[in-house]
Amino acid sequence: MTVIDWLLDSDPSVRWQVMRDLTDAPAQEVAAERARVATEGAGARLLALQATDGRWGGAAWNRGWDSTMHVLTLLREMGLDPASAEVQNLFRTLIQRHIAITSTLAAFEQSVHGRLPLLRKCVDPLLPNHTPASGRVRKD
Repeated sequence: MTVIDWLLDSDPSVRWQVMRDLTDAPAQEVAAERARVATEGAGARLLALQATDGRWGGAAWNRGWDSTMHVLTLLREMGLDPASAEVQNLFRTLIQRHIAITSTLAAFEQSVHGRLPLLRKCVDPLLPNHTPASGRVRKD
């Protein structure tokens, strides 16, 4: 068994990249294999761990490497297709949660301190600034 054979006999997140970079596989086969990242193997397991509030690890970011930002980064590196239904669903949940958090914090900030721009500098980096590479672009 060659190293390439060994790599091809692995998770879809590895296999599609091997097919793209180390074999002469047609683009359609590579794309089909990449699509499997969302439904099989480690990618599917990570997607299944998303909580109902849209987050992973109970946090937008933490030092435990199990936060939303860390999981999204890993899914991107695994090749999860940003146009897939799975990605659209996970971002819909995240965006709904982010809007709710931002609205609540903005109301608090305006009522207590009147410094909404300061709050936005603190809250906005939690999720949206990490998502462009994952397929979403912040619009403001």
